[in-house]
Amino acid sequence: MINVLKIELKLFLTYSLLIPFGVSLIRLAIPVLDYLVNFDYIAEVLCLKKEVPRVAVMESAT
Repeated sequence: MINVLKIELKLFLTYSLLIPFGVSLIRLAIPVLDYLVNFDYIAEVLCLKKEVPRVAVMESAT
């Protein structure tokens, strides 16, 4: 009886610690996944600088 309670307590503590840890890791990945899924929309609609300005190349006088 006591051994069964020890095993159940170990399982309970293990899962009660692993589940919040796993959720916290998934929460960090959600913005990256959202960006990857909506990349075309972000690039076409939300991007402020659609035209890439040309950088003037200065030639050094030799």
